Amino acid sequence: MKFFWWIRKILLLWVHQKVVPDHPQEELQVLSGEPVCYVLRSNSLTDTFVLDEVCRRHQLPPPHNTRAALAMRGSASYIYLQRMGLVNVTRDAAKQPPSPLLKIVEMAHADKNMEVKIVPVSIFWGRAPATSEKSLFKLLFFDDEHAGMLQKFFIVLAQGRNTLVRFGKPISLRAVVDEGAGAPDTAKKIRRVVRVHFRRQRTALTGPTLPSRNDVIASLVKTRAVRNAILEEARKKKQSQHRAERRARAYLAEIACDMKPSTVRMADLALTWLWNRMFDGVEFRHTERLREIDSNAEIVYLPNHRSHLDYMLLSYSLYYQGMWPPHTAAGVNLNFWPVGSLLRRIGAFYLRRSFSGNRLYTAVFNEYMHYLLTKGYSMNFFIEGGRSRTGKLLHPRTGMLTMVLQSYLRNSDRPIVFLPIYLGYDKVIEVATYQSELRGMAKRKETIRGLLKARSALRSRFGRAYLSVGEPIKLDELLDAEQPGWRHEHSNLDEKPPWLSAFVHKVANDALTRVNSSAVLTPVGIVALIMLASPQRAMAEDDLLFLISKIISILQRAPYGPESTLPLGDSRQILGQVLQVAKLERFQHPSGDVLFLEEREAVLLTYYRNNILHLVIMPALIASLFQYSESLSSQEILRACKVVYPFLRYEYFLRWQSEELAEAVDKVLEALLSERLLVRDSTSQKLVRPKAVSREFLALKLLSRPIGQTVERFAISIALLAKHTSGQSFDRKDYESTCQQMAQRVSILSGLNEPEFFEKSLFKHYIDIVKDLGLAHEDSAGQLIVKPEVDAMAEIAITLLSPDVRQSVARSSPSHISVTCSQPGES
Repeated sequence: MKFFWWIRKILLLWVHQKVVPDHPQEELQVLSGEPVCYVLRSNSLTDTFVLDEVCRRHQLPPPHNTRAALAMRGSASYIYLQRMGLVNVTRDAAKQPPSPLLKIVEMAHADKNMEVKIVPVSIFWGRAPATSEKSLFKLLFFDDEHAGMLQKFFIVLAQGRNTLVRFGKPISLRAVVDEGAGAPDTAKKIRRVVRVHFRRQRTALTGPTLPSRNDVIASLVKTRAVRNAILEEARKKKQSQHRAERRARAYLAEIACDMKPSTVRMADLALTWLWNRMFDGVEFRHTERLREIDSNAEIVYLPNHRSHLDYMLLSYSLYYQGMWPPHTAAGVNLNFWPVGSLLRRIGAFYLRRSFSGNRLYTAVFNEYMHYLLTKGYSMNFFIEGGRSRTGKLLHPRTGMLTMVLQSYLRNSDRPIVFLPIYLGYDKVIEVATYQSELRGMAKRKETIRGLLKARSALRSRFGRAYLSVGEPIKLDELLDAEQPGWRHEHSNLDEKPPWLSAFVHKVANDALTRVNSSAVLTPVGIVALIMLASPQRAMAEDDLLFLISKIISILQRAPYGPESTLPLGDSRQILGQVLQVAKLERFQHPSGDVLFLEEREAVLLTYYRNNILHLVIMPALIASLFQYSESLSSQEILRACKVVYPFLRYEYFLRWQSEELAEAVDKVLEALLSERLLVRDSTSQKLVRPKAVSREFLALKLLSRPIGQTVERFAISIALLAKHTSGQSFDRKDYESTCQQMAQRVSILSGLNEPEFFEKSLFKHYIDIVKDLGLAHEDSAGQLIVKPEVDAMAEIAITLLSPDVRQSVARSSPSHISVTCSQPGES
């Protein structure tokens, strides 16, 4: 390369490289001095220069075109698989390994201690997938793996600013050699493995071939399922088949994506500008999971849904990580000019909120989903169905998930991997609108006028955006575990297997649980948690800093899970980040400044508190047990947690199974003891609250309050349910209405200003949990019958309520349930 230094200098002035992974020296674990051999697809001089520049920039061993480099400390060799000609690369019909590779393998055979890490390196000039459209322009200016020198010159000229370098996982030469094959066979195997790697990397980066939208529509109309639906539509509505077919084509035109690589590239540039304008950074965590998925697998992304920005942020972040953007299901409400066409060109396909018994539309949409899944296109849809207005995860809508399962049962040639994605923000652009909608304001229709009005938001800063990849769900493995005989069942297109509905709900709940497991504790979330727990929404700055550090210390000692992320920096740095985003008012005082929230800002911050509440739910639950009890034994704490936990788990999609709860409680108790929020009495061995004058007492008290309303809602529902333990049946809807009315009353009397406190759907699901626990069942008339064991739950639940709330509940509770605190030392 030193003989062409002048070409290298000119090239690097033009070329802009993006490297995947972001920190290859960490992920590759290539240490200085360790023998490394990079493998390129061809002997392209421009590829070699780019590789050399990237290696030097990221402190990786720089490549040299000599085997002797393998013995040089801090250096490496490089080889290539194919030789580039003037017009195209040479085709090796004999499939022989390149001579340099064979010689390295022979050296390893001769020296039993020799180890070399073989690192495939894919360099992409431009990132456009193949299309069914051919032209001279695309031939000359779009990346082609078989391009010769002449074509490569034009490709570099056109795509130099959009170059991606992707390092593959190192292959241990010693491990392959030790398998015992001869040097030629070993070299052939390595060549084959590397070629497969290159092909899969290209597929992951560019996706499969993109046919024209008209071709997709034409092919889907001819499928058996759609033809049958057309015939049924014509018969049912007594019209011609031609007219029914035109309606089917119109549905497909409304639904189908029209992804254009040029639009994707322009969107990349536009969104880069937008994110830099709005955010202080976009953090994407656990991205190694993206690269660990088999490239032959179909990826279905299952993110949570916070904002309209989610569509673009996820696709942009995946594109930035070297993945082609997925086809994203979007509500048809977004299909308005000009947004609808733009989103369609970067991957959106549209669906109606309700199919309303429209069998033709249902058949067409199902067939389009099946087409995407079987042709290798990654897919993204929001399993919650819509954006969360409260900040907590919504319970799943399983319609699209059911379609995916039915498609896989029809054709399981390509494995499907569900990939949960956590999406979070320091500040959500629509949060004020959400609060209005929760108070009864009608949802505004998305229009171009509303989009133009949103421009004013660009004058604000929104902190950081967060994405985190959860643990993948491999569908075939889960089916084998849950339904061992599924492969031998013959699925009828018109009939669902009897087990499908329960299985789909399991997958959906598991996916949302994994989303929460990979959540990020945002700076705004933790400050909102503390400030909203303060009675007057005000706190001395020193106390706030102390509480931030205490909560983070507790979560470091007893983390929610191995994938959750805590904020970086000390408490003052965290508060500084929040003050740039949230409107905390400051009252300056000689004894120390006081920070407080105005009413409107306090209401808005409940959204961000709810985003992260599940991360502190176990410390908060245990702290809440000490609200009205001075001391408790470990056994009493565990007993109370076991009563409340099933309801919390359902509402917050918590990660612990019932058998894991005792261990989780023990870890949190140890953390609270270590941070002095609880003290062990040396005589009774019970856990005792700290002294009331201490900061630790303040921390324990405030830690309990974020979950106080959830616990109160649970206690209200159980106390009212205990009215029916006499064995007489009762109407479920009447009970749900009674619970909602009582919650509304408590909300008014206690001065709460959070509409989700009396959300009726939660009381509806509480009954389902009681049934799952075996404490209630339905009789032949659909009426509920509750078992007497609910009384014991109610006795524990009542002790978690404040005295004022107990009095309200007492008027509706059965006389045999005590509303006085049975625990010692009530304050």
